Amino acid sequence: KERLWVTMTTAGFKTAVCAIYTGCNSEDDHYGPWNEGIYEVISEEVSNMRARGFRVCLQGDFNAWIGNVLEQGGIPGNNAKITKNGRRFLSFLKDNALVQLNGACRVRGDWSTRVSTGLWTRHGHNNSSSSVLDYAVVSEEHFDSVVDVEIDEKGRLGGASDHSVVVTRLKDRFLAVSSVSRKAVKLGWDIRDDEDWKGYSMVVEREVQGMGGTKGAECLSDSVT
Repeated sequence: KERLWVTMTTAGFKTAVCAIYTGCNSEDDHYGPWNEGIYEVISEEVSNMRARGFRVCLQGDFNAWIGNVLEQGGIPGNNAKITKNGRRFLSFLKDNALVQLNGACRVRGDWSTRVSTGLWTRHGHNNSSSSVLDYAVVSEEHFDSVVDVEIDEKGRLGGASDHSVVVTRLKDRFLAVSSVSRKAVKLGWDIRDDEDWKGYSMVVEREVQGMGGTKGAECLSDSVT
């Protein structure tokens, strides 16, 4: 119940997208074992998807504070605190060769080349506080296919949640579908001259009787066709 995978195939990529939720930050870390179990399962599924040739994308509420030191996987401008959930998240990324896009840069270490716009993904009651808990993640080998990430911290896209909408745009190549041919099609029946209609006639008669004269032909059963 903590994740949902959606897979799709285009002319450019086979893509597997996972919507995910992990247990909240808590001082006593009572969700710790649960979250570790989630990461264990997701790690196996990521490995499986990769082996099948999929570009892997994960997005959702990881409930992870990862600090603000870029070299340590943090996000400049973020809160400095790193929680146990944050350390689990960072270890999960490292162990599975994944990139979190909220703090990713086109040029390693150069914050001016960051992929994402916006910062805060969650706001406290009456905007009393802001934090980063939601992340977009992609398989390291497919990082170049990321166009950008938009974190809607101003609420431009609406919604009544305390979490901001996170939009990830990826490069892809879709199948070109030609327009429907307008060439005339010759209609006709493929019926033999000696066709035996007895069985069909019995079915139609039974169906018509069952309709009782009060219903239309759309009520006929599949046995007629």
